[in-house]
Amino acid sequence: MNDANEILSVSGLHVHFPLRRGVLSRTVGWVKAVDGVDLSVPEGSTVGLVGESGCGKTTLARTVVRLIREREGRIAFQGEDLTQIPSARLRQLRRHLQLVFQDPFASLDPRFTVAQILQEGLRILEPKLSKDARDRRTAEMLTEVGLDPESMTRYPHEFSGGQRQRISIARALIMRPKMIILDEPVSSLDVSVQAQVLNLLRDLQRRFGLTYLFIAHDLDVIRHMSDEVYVMRAGRIIEQASTEKLFGKPSQEYTRRLLDASPRIDAGERGTHRR
Repeated sequence: MNDANEILSVSGLHVHFPLRRGVLSRTVGWVKAVDGVDLSVPEGSTVGLVGESGCGKTTLARTVVRLIREREGRIAFQGEDLTQIPSARLRQLRRHLQLVFQDPFASLDPRFTVAQILQEGLRILEPKLSKDARDRRTAEMLTEVGLDPESMTRYPHEFSGGQRQRISIARALIMRPKMIILDEPVSSLDVSVQAQVLNLLRDLQRRFGLTYLFIAHDLDVIRHMSDEVYVMRAGRIIEQASTEKLFGKPSQEYTRRLLDASPRIDAGERGTHRR
């Protein structure tokens, strides 16, 4: 798909990891983690990417934000090919394309306070901001995600899992991005807390005009969040359709099996209590 309003376009993306054996660690083969993926994300939408663990979803996400290098392919963000631009320009664009990781505890440095965690990107990309300005923006972002601004001085271990994921979301949001890639953002949380975080993400999208690429193995979560869905299996996209069409009549047997195996979340009964 090549839409004029797309904010992200991935074309022919291949990410292969070497298999090494022997004392000399010779390469004897390749693991095709991402094997020729095409994907498009229209601005202002939520595109879901679903598949079983190990299918290549996280590798795709990390390649898009340039944490992993591709073997071949094109990744265009706002019309610029991230695989070709100079590192200085890539650094500028990174503020507009943020990633929220699956495990909030593993992705938050336990040695840093919440303020230090949220302000790390600001120090790099907005070095002229004063300390007071950084603190004000930190307090604003914590409020936006439903946390007390006074928690700035606390450390990650002092929060629950749901609260830590809110901190991770605030860290992405503080950069004022145009798009956020959410890599299994609720899979490590209890079901009741999942619903709260999903509702938060929807509210933030409306308030800030965000675009999401929402990655999950749970199709029911994808159904409640996404406008369009890509189904990934063994490094390849095997099905792509609007959410209504995919859940109404999936064309692939693999997708039907995922649907049958997916737990149900009742969006109409989601709680609002914050944890």
